[in-house]
Amino acid sequence: MKKLNWIKLATVIFCGLIMAGSMFAATPTQTIKNANTKLASAVKAAKTDAAAIEAVSKVLASASDFSSMANSVTSSYCEKLTAKQCTEFNETFINLVKVSTASKLKGYKSEKISYTGEKIEGSTATVKTTVKSGDNTVNIDYILKKSGSNWLIINYVVEDINTVDNYKKQFKRLFKKNSFDEVMQNLNKRITKIKSGK
Repeated sequence: MKKLNWIKLATVIFCGLIMAGSMFAATPTQTIKNANTKLASAVKAAKTDAAAIEAVSKVLASASDFSSMANSVTSSYCEKLTAKQCTEFNETFINLVKVSTASKLKGYKSEKISYTGEKIEGSTATVKTTVKSGDNTVNIDYILKKSGSNWLIINYVVEDINTVDNYKKQFKRLFKKNSFDEVMQNLNKRITKIKSGK
């Protein structure tokens, strides 16, 4: 009888821990706030642009689902590529997004950010923000996807420019004029150029 009571008690405690974990899981807005705080700290600690890009890339990787973003952009092209080419395309694209975004954020400081709205639809959420730096104001919407108990960024819209859609348009132009190998060379050159700070 005592053994049964202990089993029941253990079950109650286990369920309670699960519920507590879900209660304290970050909301979509809190996820973006946490990422922005980490970005500011990463940039402040970095002593060179290269170090800043590397540090920001790590923060982005922990807050984003780059694989999902890559699939949204590359899936239509992968239908015409070999499995090996598709893997190379996805990995190169993810690398490009990481370093490109990190390069833009390497000078990030604790700008004044207003969190103006949050909308959750099933496993997808949109967090609206307004960033003010000096006299400039920029509207950035983050699109997130639920992954377990976490929310991860899968896209963002800056001043009505959809990042995923923008990359789709770029690749449409590139593949129209170039072979797969030429496109990969182009992307790798861009990545190297960004990393070098040129």
